Order: sequence, then C-alpha cells, then structure tokens
Amino acid sequence: MARRDLDRARDDFDAAIHLDAASAWTYNSRAVLHMQSGEVEPAIADYEQALRRKPDYAFARANLGYARLQKGDFDGALSDLDKAIRLAPPRVEIALTYRGRAWLAKGNYERALEDFAAALKANPRYANALSGRAYTRFCQGNFDAAAEDFRSERQIRKDAESAVDWLIAVRRGGHDGRAELAEAMKGTDASQGAAPGLALFGGMITPEQALQASSDRDPRLQRERTCTVSFAIGEWYLLRTERQHAQQYLSMSRESCDASHPEFAAAGAELARLP
Repeated sequence: MARRDLDRARDDFDAAIHLDAASAWTYNSRAVLHMQSGEVEPAIADYEQALRRKPDYAFARANLGYARLQKGDFDGALSDLDKAIRLAPPRVEIALTYRGRAWLAKGNYERALEDFAAALKANPRYANALSGRAYTRFCQGNFDAAAEDFRSERQIRKDAESAVDWLIAVRRGGHDGRAELAEAMKGTDASQGAAPGLALFGGMITPEQALQASSDRDPRLQRERTCTVSFAIGEWYLLRTERQHAQQYLSMSRESCDASHPEFAAAGAELARLP
C-alpha cells in the first residue's frame, strides 16, 4: 500500500483477514486501502468490522467518521468523531481536524474554529488543521486571517495547492498579491512544475487550459482535481468581477467536491455572497 501497488495490497489484506478474521487492525488497514481507491462504502463496512472486534479502537472510529463525512452523512460523522475524541487517541489532532471539517461542511463555523484550535494546540504544526482554520475564516469573510493561516500551512507543506489557497485569500482581502504570487512561484517544489492554479493566476494559461491540465485517467483523482481547480478558476473570475463565469465554476467545484474537502464549504460560501 505504501508503494501505491493497491491491487497487491488488497490481495494481502484479504489473505490476512482469511487467516485471522479477529484482527481489527487488518480490517482498519483494508478500509484505508478502500479509501485510497475511492471506495467509500466498502471502507465504511471494514471500519465497522474493525470496531466490532475492538470497540475502543479510536483510530478506526475517527476514520469511520471521516468516511461518513465524505458520503455527506454529517450527523453520523460527528457522532463517530465525538466518540473517537472521547477515547483520547495519541494523535488526537487528526480526529479534531476531521470533526472541524464536518462542522465546516455543515456551516457551523464557530464549532469548526474550536476544533481546529484544539487540534493546533495538540500539534501546532499540523498542516491539515491550519488549512481547515484558514478555510473556515475564508468562509466567514475574514480573508486576511485566512491568508495568514494559508501562509503558515504553505511553510510546512511547500506545495502548489497551499500556495494557490494563500494567493486567493490575499487577493480576496483586497491586496494585489503580486509579491505573494512571485514568492509562491519561486517557493513551490520545482518537481511539480507550475500547478494549473498558479499558472492561471500568473497569466500563463487560460481557465480552459487550467481545467484541461487537471485531467486524470483515474476518475477519483479527476473529481478531486476538478474540485480544487474549478474553485481556483471561480475565484479568478470572481476577482475579475465576472459574476456569471464565477458562479459557473464555483458551482462546478461545489458539485465535484465531496463534503470532506474544504473547497466544498468555501465554494458554497462564495456562491452565497454573490450579488
């Protein structure tokens, strides 16, 4: 699984379960494999099997909550994540961040901020919590604070996606973003090339080319990339005050993102703000 050889990993986990059907760890591991393959329903079934064998398995409980969130089952996700957090797992920041994302998807920004703050108290350099808090502040219209969190996230990840998020928040806060764009282009991992969102904001490609550049043969990856790139395109049009095109691409992002993606909430907030 670590080598992304998912078919052979599946065979091994199936064999392990055949040899020892009492292993909660193996069911949880196979569920993680299902999630990596975009198979959310089989993942949920395996997480439930893991918890039948070990009801206090906090990691499996948190994973189950996150899988339910991907399906849009907010209440089920929150119930499982509440239970996981009460079990006080060693990496509690993961479960707190998952629950923060669930509150964010539901539009309860105050509860989301509480969970992301608690996650960052447990681990101040947890990039997923920084990203979650940034998107929550973005949804609230607090763009300057969102930009600061995205900047902190980018210093940890150093990837193109966090650089695009940072630049969008800076621009939505009313700043020209030229210095941030130059820094993002320079500071992004060169092995990734110019990501579609950065290339778009840098004037190197058109929105149509950005969407085309995000295509992938894997339907799951295609959907995820459409989610993020169409959000960036929607923001690009929004900043140019081209309302109709902004609405088109923000709606595309909202429809292609599952509820666990913070762009799902951000696209919804931006659509609600459109005049």
